[in-house]
Amino acid sequence: MAIEVAWQHGYGKVELHDGQYAQTQFAQVFLVPLWPVKSQWIVGRKLGIPIRLHGRSIAATYLRFWAPVVALLTFAIGSGLPSMLVAGALAAASAWSWTWRKLPRSAHRRSDFNQLAFGVRCDPQLMTAAHRERCAEALKQRWESKPDSRPPDDIARYGARDLEEAVVAYGILRLAALDHGESPELAQRLLEGARDDADREGPYRELAAGDAPPQLGEQVAEVAQRISSALPQRRRG
Repeated sequence: MAIEVAWQHGYGKVELHDGQYAQTQFAQVFLVPLWPVKSQWIVGRKLGIPIRLHGRSIAATYLRFWAPVVALLTFAIGSGLPSMLVAGALAAASAWSWTWRKLPRSAHRRSDFNQLAFGVRCDPQLMTAAHRERCAEALKQRWESKPDSRPPDDIARYGARDLEEAVVAYGILRLAALDHGESPELAQRLLEGARDDADREGPYRELAAGDAPPQLGEQVAEVAQRISSALPQRRRG
């Protein structure tokens, strides 16, 4: 999974959930961040993977570090209502950027699926192309090792039989949407637990009979949290 040593001085922590988050390394002078160099997804204490430059992490760094400084200077040097408005807007933007620190609750389900499908909570659109290729190969091997595998798009439409089938199908469909321009709706259906009524005379009639397939959301969250907790964690903030 191309895990490397995490940086000691990263800035702009965002999307924190179960100890994993994104941060960006900046060119700096005396720990003062100047311009971004590269971003990293932290998966545990001293462990991380390289990702594409993370726009929100970069913006968070400037808003958290530089916006308060500029606001104070504007308030101290300027005079009148315009200076007060500019200083107030910068202070508000800086405060707003701290709300990006934790992953929104609405995104927790996707994060859990990412953990089980790709080995990290990082969204695949943030991964480098090389890392996504490795994830695709690993998912292909998991898929081929599963007996009587159905096509991933059929699983998205008619429901998964078990946890492994759900997360592997999700991973394959999510990468296909990013790398091959296929519809992202099928992967989203797996996240939402949506399913069509199967044709009782068709190949998926066993899924149409009796009760609906059990909801896998709680099981995905439980297993993903267990995996994340097993990693050596940094101090959570």
